[in-house]
Amino acid sequence: MIIPIIFIIWIIITFICGTLFFKERNRLIKRSSKAGNCAVSIIIPARNEADNLPVLLESIKKQKNVRTEVIVADDGSTDRTAEIARNLGAKVIEVPETELPGKYFACFTGSRHAASHLLLFMDADTFFTDEYSLADLCRQYESHPEKGLVSVQPFHETGKKHETFSAVFNLMTVAGINIFSAFKDRYEAGTVFGPVMLTDKDDYHKTGGHMTAKGSIIEGTAIYEAYRAQDIPIHHLLGKNTVHVRMYSGGCRSMVDGWKKHISIGSENTGGAVMASIMIWLSSGLVFPVFLLYAIIFDTYMLAPALLLYLLGCIQFHQLCRPVINVGRAGSAFYPLYQYFFFFVYTLSLYQTRIKKTVEWKDRNIEYKK
Repeated sequence: MIIPIIFIIWIIITFICGTLFFKERNRLIKRSSKAGNCAVSIIIPARNEADNLPVLLESIKKQKNVRTEVIVADDGSTDRTAEIARNLGAKVIEVPETELPGKYFACFTGSRHAASHLLLFMDADTFFTDEYSLADLCRQYESHPEKGLVSVQPFHETGKKHETFSAVFNLMTVAGINIFSAFKDRYEAGTVFGPVMLTDKDDYHKTGGHMTAKGSIIEGTAIYEAYRAQDIPIHHLLGKNTVHVRMYSGGCRSMVDGWKKHISIGSENTGGAVMASIMIWLSSGLVFPVFLLYAIIFDTYMLAPALLLYLLGCIQFHQLCRPVINVGRAGSAFYPLYQYFFFFVYTLSLYQTRIKKTVEWKDRNIEYKK
């Protein structure tokens, strides 16, 4: 009898930990029909983004109550990125060659050509969900007395089934910065969300902006530290219903390559209590199948409780994912598979960054220095 009790106690602990590491799920951009008219320069770093750009640029063209300047910083694309951007009304800036090329330099180059005092950096695979999304984002920025930097984690829309396997990665991206957890008062965020960032041009150049991330695989930590050093406030929000993203629709290979390049590095900023909660929750992917197998083979009386607890685990997974990615109820029923996939890619990421100390992305090799 003691073995089932151990299983049940551990599973209950995983439920508690799942609640702890992602407690603040309502840090959303506030929607309002009273959004004012602001001017913003949108800077899009792009390297071979011909497939993604039309969705983003079309969504920008639909925006109301806001004046936009769209700058596409073409970072050596070999496809039709520049042509498509021009055809859709964007100003295309060719990013000059540099010793350490990358997103950081494309963003900084674009910022130097911006006319507005507000700079909005957006990854090419993001997009606005409706015509007032940008105005609401600007209004949220203006509502902060000291303005600063607003970083947004876009909601991950999925189409093909394999795309839902990004679920745990999205959860870890948000939970890993501490401030969405029950321990938010104990730790700093340590980073910003890179896909969508809104800031004042003067603050951006005073801190060094993306140039502080020169040679980095992910830019968030360097930018966070630069803004904190200047005592400029940083705000983190979730983009559901305002700014969304569609990633890795090309297949599993692109998804593995995309996440393995940085997921282990991002965990460096995660506080101890948050990390412990995450790891215990992730263990549920192993505990549940073992408990079910135990009940089937050794104690059929425990099968009903095991199935009930598994159902509750699926429900919790679905609820955790809702603010960051659409997985669906059917996908949530197989959530341990998502956890196994996460561990697989995380291991690859550790190998790439800790042993090889280099990652490949967009046909470039980036050296990891720590």
